[in-house]
Amino acid sequence: MNASTIAIHWHDDSQPVYSVTFQHRTDDICRLASAGGDNNIRIWKVSYPKPEKSSPPTVEYLSTLRKHTQAVNVVRFSPRGDVLASAGDDGLLILWTKSDKIVADFGHQDDDAKESWVPRHILNMSSEVYDLSWSPDAAFLATGSMDNTTRIFSASGNRLCELTDHSHYVQGVAWDPQNEYLATQSADRTLQLYRWENGEMVPLAKHCRVELPTAKLSVAGKESDTPHPSEASSGRRTYLFHSEALQSFFRRLAFSPDGALLVAPSGVFREEPDSLETAYVFVRSGLARGPVCHLPGLNKPSVAVAFSPVRYKSRNGAVFALPYKMVFAVATQTSVVVYDTEQLQPLGVQADMHYLSITDLCWHPDGQSLVVSSAEGFCSVIVFDAGVFGEVYGGKKGDGNMEKDGGLEKGDGKLEKADETLERENEREARAAEDNAKGVVQTTAEYNAVTCDGGKPEERATVATGAEDAKDSLHDTKSEPERVPAMEPERDPAMDPTSTNSDRAEEVPTMDPTSTNSDRAESGSSAVQVNQTTAAQISQSSSFSQPTQEANSQVSALLSQFIAPPIAADQNKKRRVQPTLIQPEKNDGNK
Repeated sequence: MNASTIAIHWHDDSQPVYSVTFQHRTDDICRLASAGGDNNIRIWKVSYPKPEKSSPPTVEYLSTLRKHTQAVNVVRFSPRGDVLASAGDDGLLILWTKSDKIVADFGHQDDDAKESWVPRHILNMSSEVYDLSWSPDAAFLATGSMDNTTRIFSASGNRLCELTDHSHYVQGVAWDPQNEYLATQSADRTLQLYRWENGEMVPLAKHCRVELPTAKLSVAGKESDTPHPSEASSGRRTYLFHSEALQSFFRRLAFSPDGALLVAPSGVFREEPDSLETAYVFVRSGLARGPVCHLPGLNKPSVAVAFSPVRYKSRNGAVFALPYKMVFAVATQTSVVVYDTEQLQPLGVQADMHYLSITDLCWHPDGQSLVVSSAEGFCSVIVFDAGVFGEVYGGKKGDGNMEKDGGLEKGDGKLEKADETLERENEREARAAEDNAKGVVQTTAEYNAVTCDGGKPEERATVATGAEDAKDSLHDTKSEPERVPAMEPERDPAMDPTSTNSDRAEEVPTMDPTSTNSDRAESGSSAVQVNQTTAAQISQSSSFSQPTQEANSQVSALLSQFIAPPIAADQNKKRRVQPTLIQPEKNDGNK
């Protein structure tokens, strides 16, 4: 990959460029918007004269957007590309649309403007805004502010709700591409997760600390390897993210285009003096459980994450069990590190591009270049050779080559549906186990009430279930029947609010999962045991010596009302993510 700094005046007086974003193509022009410390937003046309080579693009000025009165911290095009959202230190959230004609701003003469963007809605908030994110259907926006608040707005300009769970600045906001979750990251060292239900945000989980292992981890080897500690370890709790002492305005986390992964920057692995800079990776099926791994190769605190909109065909030996490969970049204060979902180590590192801190980064719609903004007022472009990431898988997002269902893209394997189906099966098996346990208790009581051998009250039958094999026995009226304790299905520690983090994730290794991928169908085993034991008891009931056959028929009919057929437990079901990663060496990449 080749990097070059485009030597143009992006904003007046070389003011910092705080944010950049590419427009999803709506016409033949590829637009790039930049937000600066000069209170303005500028629109640029980006062209690549030689797309077959890794040559830098040409940038042409199109327009300046002037309505903000203080520095603009973030700018984002909507998923459709027809609306541009901006927010900054003046507390304004402005939604812009392109005008059919050039409109001059009052008091400004812009002879070089080739197009105009006019405000559709101007929303006033009480505090500076650091980040914002669109919902995938472009119907809503979420903003993160300096007053510790996340606000949800409709695209029509209505404020819907406020989330006040953070205790410090909200510096990063990411909306799930499947329109189900919202993730926010704050200087209070936490990551908050919310579920979007019926137009409301419901808190899902809060990640602050985690149990980290102290043992060495297994080295990555084969596709079938499951990560695990190479020796017994005792973990210790540590914070996941940097405190407010981190000198950065932004902690811009990001979901992958399919919503399967969430990568959060500003991570720290272990405490001083042996701490490592990192970014944490969460998987969709375990968002509430915590990160599954963290990324190596970062020598400075990370500030932003961006995924390429293009997916590529997978190969053998993938870290994540996905039907395709995704590429993403993590920006630290001084460098950009590129990863993919099949590589145990970074694909590449581009450092020393700018003298001051990097502030944001965004991918070109074709996935072949990456624009990086900095506080020194310049932007750099990293261009990748054609085919360096492999063959495109089904086209890029939104190009019509992906099968869609309700607005959600699906690839081979249908990862998201598989996870949902697996969760439903686990819940059904757990309910079956509980129902079977209740059924045994109820049938025992009912069976004791049945009079055997012509209705003689002194002879009663009971089905006893214990640790040993079930035995049929006859008790007289003075003996107490053995009660069967109700069997409870196993609880998932991740969904149990009383469980500790050590129950949820025993390990968070360097590019290693927090725990091994255990079977997910264990809850069904108890149901099988109950049904097998009860079946043996029923079969033995026909061999009672004293009760009559009529009484036995009544008992069998009664038991059949409560006992469900056995549920086969699939012990081969595993989690989708099976990374086996290595411990990186600490990289001293200071200038």
